[in-house]
Amino acid sequence: MLIVLDVASWYRAAVEGLLAEAEINRYVDYTLVLRGIEVEQRVVSVEE
Repeated sequence: MLIVLDVASWYRAAVEGLLAEAEINRYVDYTLVLRGIEVEQRVVSVEE
């Protein structure tokens, strides 16, 4: 739940147009996290 709230607060900041560079960096970090989850899921499915 904390992650969802954090994303919601970041989205609100993005809509307000604050700290554009930091928003881009957080978006990239979030994308890398999603890719990492996908890779982990692939590894798990291969191990099964």
